[in-house]
Amino acid sequence: MPKHASSLKQGLRMMQIGLNRVVLLGVLSFGETLFRIKGLRRSAEPLPRLQDVKSVLVGRLDERIGDFVLMTPFLRELRRNAPQAWITLLVTPTVAELAMCCPYADEVVFLDRVTKGACRSLRRYWKVLQVSAERLWARRFDLALLPRWGTGGGYHNVLPLYWSGARFRVGFSERDANFQGRFLVGQDWLLTHAIHDLSIKHEVVRYLDLLRFLGGTVEDERMELWLTGEDEAMAGEFLRQQGVGEGELLVAFGIGATDLKRRWRPDGFIAVGRHLAQKHGARIVLLGGKAEREFAAVLADGLGPTAINAAGVLSLRAAAALLKRCRLYIGHDTGAMHLAAAVSVPVVEISCHPLTGSPYSWNAPQRFGPWGVPCRILQPLNPLPPCRDECDTGKPHCILQIEPDAVIAAADELLGLT
Repeated sequence: MPKHASSLKQGLRMMQIGLNRVVLLGVLSFGETLFRIKGLRRSAEPLPRLQDVKSVLVGRLDERIGDFVLMTPFLRELRRNAPQAWITLLVTPTVAELAMCCPYADEVVFLDRVTKGACRSLRRYWKVLQVSAERLWARRFDLALLPRWGTGGGYHNVLPLYWSGARFRVGFSERDANFQGRFLVGQDWLLTHAIHDLSIKHEVVRYLDLLRFLGGTVEDERMELWLTGEDEAMAGEFLRQQGVGEGELLVAFGIGATDLKRRWRPDGFIAVGRHLAQKHGARIVLLGGKAEREFAAVLADGLGPTAINAAGVLSLRAAAALLKRCRLYIGHDTGAMHLAAAVSVPVVEISCHPLTGSPYSWNAPQRFGPWGVPCRILQPLNPLPPCRDECDTGKPHCILQIEPDAVIAAADELLGLT
């Protein structure tokens, strides 16, 4: 990019950041006045202890299934530390199917982030205000929590917590989490307590640290899912239709990839699947969303009768119930990987993130690797040019360095442990 074009782009970005800060100052000025009139603000209050709060809002407005699954230990331990509190869970419709069965929340409120169409920012603001007025203000929250570390999405993640009217709003500081080197927009202004934490740790641990900051204790760090008898029956019926016999060994291939750079090559999956079928008598369950149907069809064609194509076929919870019947998960860092770990299935992760890459990355296994299960994580030794701190392309790239033999060895090892 020419130097003058880069300077112009940076200048426009600075103007946008400045405008955002002006908007946030306006939000604070109007909001504080409104909430004082409504009696939702009091002077000189100390941060309450978890065992004393009467109402808590937990906001997590990501669109990715895996991020919600990683938050399940936090929700369980929050309920254990605040058994008396009314807990409201604020999430996007993307995770509705999982969230609606959460036994630790008294209610679940859905907020569409409005990511498409014209005037997105204006429509997003209006949606936040509408949901707040209709569903949140009446709860008079003592505390609002944002278990999220990172600046992706900007202040739109914390804005709903502010407009909830909660007297105390606790989350992680955007300054410490600014590993992308972005211009800071001032989202800390909307928090009453911004936690400073520069350390590298798994996201499960980080979310639980939010409870520790509030004086809570943690007894159990395991993830979990909440499935119904109907979910189990749907998974069982699907397998019967595929001719799967009782006790037959199933291995799940997680082929989904929100970012194409996370997708491994099809011939690699086919080679691994053929080996597992020949050596272990395994049948291969292809798991992904509707967007992966074409990729799944290629794999099914290469694997032949050993393949069970479940891509885009089952509901999210039924897919998790299907995963429970598998002895092993092999695949990308995607929602299905975290679903597998949550139902105690060992994992072979095929990662796009280089061993020498930044541990702060959204793709780093140090932050988002399989949690709480036996696992093997396969990473490229080094990034392929022009990538540096992480794979930074819009297509399969660094991940293509991982060889099928390495995946086969990891799979054989984990199958030998079960």
